[in-house]
Amino acid sequence: MYNKTNKVLQKCLTSTRSSYSHKVTDTHENIYFIPDAEKCYEYALYAPTNDGNDNALPSGILCGYTKDNDNNVVPNVKLTAVRHSTGEYNLDNYSFKFESYDNGYYLKTLPQGTYDIIIYADGYLPYSLNNIVIEPDQTYFMENIILTKWLSLAYYSFAVNGKVINALTGDNISDATIKIRKGWKTTNGSYVKTLFGAERTTSTSSEGKFMLSCNLGAYTVEISKKGYVTAYYIVVAGDSGSFSSLTTSTMVLTPVLADDEYRIVLTWGNTPSDLDSHLTYYKDDIQKNHIYYGNKSSYIDGSFIAKLDLDDTSSYGPKTVTITLDSSLVQDGGVFKYSVHNFTNHNSSNIVKRNCAYIRRE
Repeated sequence: MYNKTNKVLQKCLTSTRSSYSHKVTDTHENIYFIPDAEKCYEYALYAPTNDGNDNALPSGILCGYTKDNDNNVVPNVKLTAVRHSTGEYNLDNYSFKFESYDNGYYLKTLPQGTYDIIIYADGYLPYSLNNIVIEPDQTYFMENIILTKWLSLAYYSFAVNGKVINALTGDNISDATIKIRKGWKTTNGSYVKTLFGAERTTSTSSEGKFMLSCNLGAYTVEISKKGYVTAYYIVVAGDSGSFSSLTTSTMVLTPVLADDEYRIVLTWGNTPSDLDSHLTYYKDDIQKNHIYYGNKSSYIDGSFIAKLDLDDTSSYGPKTVTITLDSSLVQDGGVFKYSVHNFTNHNSSNIVKRNCAYIRRE
C-alpha cells in the first residue's frame, strides 16, 4: 500500500481485541471479535503514522494556462482533478483542488493515474477535460484551457468554425468532412447530433473554411478526407457573430505517409508571427545534421533523411518536417531531437508558452 490511510486501516481491522471491534457470541457460546468497519475507517482517516515507512505515490506534473475566447488570461480559475483510474495503485486521495495564478498559469503535482479535470470560474461556463493521463516523473503541459462566458441562450446562436490547409503545401483543402464530439480531446464515441438524430456534419469550402452550428461549450473537431491522416482539434463554440480566437485558428491535414516516413507539424496562434522548427541528428552526442530554414533538406551518407516541407512565417503555421527513417540511424547512439525557437520574440522566453505552440507527430 502507498497511503497511510490504507496501512492504518489494515492494522485496525486485524486488531481483534480493541475499541474498534465488538464481541459476538454464537449459539454454542463461542466468542468472536468482529471489527467495526465504520469505527476503523474513521480512526484510519485521522490516525498519525510514525513508522517513517510510508511511500509517496509515483507522481507527475500538470500545468498550463486558463484563458477566455479572446485569448485573454483568466486568473483564479478553480480546477478539480478527479482520479478515476490508477492501475496498480489505490484510490485514496482521489480528488485534488487547485487554482490558476493571477497570470492564468497553473501547476499541480498529481499521483500517477487518469483524471477528469473539472474547471469553474465565476461568470464562465463550467466544463470538464476527460482522461488526462499523468505519468510518473513526467510533465503534462495542457493546451490553453479556454473558458466561455455565460450568455442568455435565448438571444444567441452558437457555432464553431475554422480553416483547413495542407501541411505540406499550405494550400486550402476543400471537401474535407467535419464532425464534432462533445468535450476536450474526445476522439472516439458518438458525434454530436441534431434534434432529429442525424450527425451534425459539414464540409470545407473551396477556401478550406467551414462553420458548424452547435450548443455553447467545448468540442473536439474531427477532420477527414481520403488521402489524408484524420486530424483532431479542440474548439470552443461561441456567438456565431463573433467567433473566438480559438475557433478561427488554422487547422492542418497531412497527406498519408509511407511506412518509413514520420512527420512533425508545428502550429501556433496569432502571435508570435514566426516560430522556427529545428530538427537535429546526433550520433554519439555529436551533431551530424541540422534541418531548419537555412538548410531545408538533409542527407546522411548520400541517403535522403529529412526535409522542411513548409516554413510559414506569418502566424498560425504550419512548420512541417518529414523524416524518412532508416532504422539504423536510431541504433548505436543515434538520436533525433526536435526543438522550437521563438524567432519573432527571441528576447522573450514567455511568448511561446503563453500562446501555446502545438506539435503533432504523424
